[in-house]
Amino acid sequence: MTISAATIGLPVNLGASLEEVDSSTTVDNVFVFESGSKKWHIVFDGGITLYRTSWLNIGDPPTDKTSLFNIILSNADIKTIEVDTDIQLNGTINIGGRTLSIISTGKFSGTYTLQNAEISADLAQHIFDGTPTLTNCKSGFGKWYPTWFGSKGDGINNDYTAINNCIDTANNNSQKLVNLIPGNYLVESNITVPSGVTLQFEVGAKISGNVTISGTGNFDSKPHHIFDGVTVNGLYPLSGEITPQQFGTVGNNSTNDSPAFQKMWDYVATLSSGIVKILIPAKSYYIGQSVNLPKTATATRFIKVEGYGAVLRSNGDYPIWQRVVDSNAEATTVINGFICHISGLRFEGISSVASPLSNAFGLKIQSIYSWVFNDLIFNGCYYGIAAYFSLSSKFNNLRAGGTTRAAFLGRYGDWTGATRSNSAFNANEFNGCRVFNSNGSFTSLELIAADQTLVNNFISEGQNPQYNFYMDSENGTNVNINTFQNIWIESTGGVNTTNINFGFFRANSYIILKNIQRIYPNKLFFLDKNSNSQTIIIIDTIPYAGSLPASGFFDLDGDNNSGYRFEFKNLISETLVTTASNWDISTVPSTLKYEVMKTGGKITGVGGSNYLYIGNGAILINSSRGVGINYDPKVSDAGTGNQLHVANNNEILPSSIRGLNRTIIASGQNTGGNEISVISVNGSALAIPRFSCIRARGSFLSPLVVRDNDILSEYRGFGYDGSNPILGANIKFTVNGTPSTGIVPTKCEIATMNSSGSLQTVFTIRATGQIELPITPTTGTISDSILVRTSGGNLRQIPSTDLIGKSGSYSADGDSTENTFTVTHSFGSTPAQVLITPTNIDTAIAFYVTNKTSTTFDVVFTAAPVTGTGNVKFDWIVK
Repeated sequence: MTISAATIGLPVNLGASLEEVDSSTTVDNVFVFESGSKKWHIVFDGGITLYRTSWLNIGDPPTDKTSLFNIILSNADIKTIEVDTDIQLNGTINIGGRTLSIISTGKFSGTYTLQNAEISADLAQHIFDGTPTLTNCKSGFGKWYPTWFGSKGDGINNDYTAINNCIDTANNNSQKLVNLIPGNYLVESNITVPSGVTLQFEVGAKISGNVTISGTGNFDSKPHHIFDGVTVNGLYPLSGEITPQQFGTVGNNSTNDSPAFQKMWDYVATLSSGIVKILIPAKSYYIGQSVNLPKTATATRFIKVEGYGAVLRSNGDYPIWQRVVDSNAEATTVINGFICHISGLRFEGISSVASPLSNAFGLKIQSIYSWVFNDLIFNGCYYGIAAYFSLSSKFNNLRAGGTTRAAFLGRYGDWTGATRSNSAFNANEFNGCRVFNSNGSFTSLELIAADQTLVNNFISEGQNPQYNFYMDSENGTNVNINTFQNIWIESTGGVNTTNINFGFFRANSYIILKNIQRIYPNKLFFLDKNSNSQTIIIIDTIPYAGSLPASGFFDLDGDNNSGYRFEFKNLISETLVTTASNWDISTVPSTLKYEVMKTGGKITGVGGSNYLYIGNGAILINSSRGVGINYDPKVSDAGTGNQLHVANNNEILPSSIRGLNRTIIASGQNTGGNEISVISVNGSALAIPRFSCIRARGSFLSPLVVRDNDILSEYRGFGYDGSNPILGANIKFTVNGTPSTGIVPTKCEIATMNSSGSLQTVFTIRATGQIELPITPTTGTISDSILVRTSGGNLRQIPSTDLIGKSGSYSADGDSTENTFTVTHSFGSTPAQVLITPTNIDTAIAFYVTNKTSTTFDVVFTAAPVTGTGNVKFDWIVK
């Protein structure tokens, strides 16, 4: 008989019914129940495989339902266990891959381990109480929720245990996401997030408390507040991107956002590798005290800061952002740290010329290597950027206005132990910057002992600063070269009614000014009298030379010349530099050099002493001294041929020629006169046309003695084979011994190419006077001659017949009948003379020689030698 569960007052099970069973059936209060002296068991109709845990409360069940739960699991038909009550478990329960659907007020409590379960529950429901352990389990959502473990998210209750249990669960199972739904999760103990686990914050979720969240795991969130007062250490953003909002910035231009920014940068300092992008949303952030950028991040970290449209505003005498070192030891360590690119931010201060705040910097950055600053704006700052001990950094497309002393400062360190050499501002670039100077400000760019600085495409406008560009080299020997190019200067008026475009103080070595455009009557440069005498100012192209100041366009401090060198290139007119009134010393410096470009390709240099004309297929150097030129003709010249003349008063002066290219072969080349000619027309016997080749080891400034086997010079002859120039012969001069003062022993070698294509040395004259013919000649004829050395030390050619000969011994058997014997002499030609000497008694008879050829001759005896073995014996000599 089957009856409804309601009939006997038992809990209703959707899709199941109760069937009466024999009274002997064992009651387990899981599948079999007893009521009214009868026993009933559950029948799952229609394939329903769900079991509700509320059934376990029928009758008088035990508090610990571990054993009852295992009975459920023993039924293979049960696929889903619907937990709708509080189930206390103690021990390990293997769910066997079934689904635990936890609904309503259902939850687990006790000390228990769940294995091989798939969990389904409402996200905000507390389903795991007590001390849970889950292994090889999955969430139906692919994530684990601290609310499942009892977190409140109300900002009052301590959610540490729930969050920590949730993190452990994610770490011990394949699903690694810990999802925090909206709420304020207060924690009162430090949290560790292991590698592979990610804290995922929904919008409106945050962790608060004076604690540290650390580890090698990750976090993930939108740009909203997720860490409230929390210190974050080592976690990496899953997206590779962080925002200051995650650390609590408000961006309403009044709330002090410094603490939140500091939390963010302190977090960045804990990162060990990878790329992090800091995105600062376009809001206005009030910075109530300096924010310190990290000094300890490792070199494998790359930080990219982007804040296009964001404003960082200060209201006091302090740097807005700073990275400050305390000692030289720290500086030399920190500089090898991370690389940072900062872009798009606007720094607003309250410093002014009238009320200067000497510490109100936009950015104060110390000890950096290869940092890049892009698209930044500075206003109301004492310095916009002040960079100390910066190597190979770039300052690109920066804008500054209302700065008090300077828009930008580059210098060596100012900390204990810092010097120009150990903390230099070296190899940095300013590109595409624009400064609108304040009335009465000092300069747009200030450089202190900077070296290898490139200032390019820079605009200095607004009202006159004292100097548009100011550089104090402090006479540093490590300051070698600084370049300013493509500069536009348009400042005018203000308290500095006139100013100086470039102020150079205690200068040393090279200063290069190229393409300097200015339109107001201000001095181009001022050179401090304390500058080093090695100072060289090179000025290349001044497009506009009008509106010159009355007091001198070029200002030398205290009328001091001191041997400074000034070189001007590509001038429109030499008048600019040769007019004494344009120099405040009222005289043109004796060290002045200049070049003026004119129609016809004429370049005039140093006071007219050097001229270079280019035209008519030739280069003419007219000089009062020897000169060196490069000349590399690329195409043929019609008519006159390629000619190089170096002449002065019809004299040939010492000159050098470089760059004549032997590989140039072109159709239509001049014929019959392609040559380099050195022509001397002079009454002096010493005006000798000559080529001189000088060889030394070492360097041009410090030549060293040559050594044995050093090649001093070589002359080569090439012939064209239809495809390429082929080396056919050369004459080479080589050191042949150990040189000493006034003595360089030398040999001469001549090499030619034979018909087999081999280049061989055929003639050598050694330093000792010895002559060598290294190549063995082919054997000649009897009329050939040879070289002999006479007693007087001369070489003489004599007929080879006087000395050339060949000798040998002959042996044959006598037979008493044969009297003619043929001898092979291998002389190579028919001998003129043959000498025969019998060497035993059997050949001591009359004979004569006949039938001489280039290979043999016959010896004929008048009587046949007697019979014997090897008894016909004689020696022979041929000539």
